[in-house]
Amino acid sequence: VAVGAGMAIGVLVGSSRHWSEVVRPLLVWGQTVPIILLYPLCLLIFGLGSGSKIVFAGVYGAFPAALSTLTALSDCPDSLRLMARSFGASRTTIRLKVEFGNAWPVIVSGLRLAAALDMIGVLAGQILGSTSGLGYQIVSAENTFQTAQVYDLMIAVALVVLVFNGLITATEAALANRSQIRHWLVRAVA
Repeated sequence: VAVGAGMAIGVLVGSSRHWSEVVRPLLVWGQTVPIILLYPLCLLIFGLGSGSKIVFAGVYGAFPAALSTLTALSDCPDSLRLMARSFGASRTTIRLKVEFGNAWPVIVSGLRLAAALDMIGVLAGQILGSTSGLGYQIVSAENTFQTAQVYDLMIAVALVVLVFNGLITATEAALANRSQIRHWLVRAVA
């Protein structure tokens, strides 16, 4: 949810140079403020259930996704747009094929960061105020001096993160490979 919302914000704001210059400092500010300060507010509004963790993690991960998407789309070289326009490409084609094609590596990098922050946000939320989840179980085991269970749960969290990171890495590699093939074809034709 956070990644999708962040990307949508980045795409909407990145489509206008003016709005990009206005919103980018706000996104940078939002990414640098300790988001953990919002967690008590999430608890007050959404309670101890999973809703507060989802909202908190969503806010935590949305900023890097939006900022990377905005930056990547804004930094597309004008020469690529001009070349596509000279070949008769429409604005939609330029947006989808040129700007997004150029921006994907940076967007995926931001999505990796957003996904990591989402996982940290959920775990932190479970540790700080929850009645279920791995974070809650870690705190419960720690409070009852069950050291072996604490380590087991920490290994479980590390394995979940490892699998999740592997999926993102595979996606990133596939997109990078596609991008390299496209650049090779453009050079071969030129």
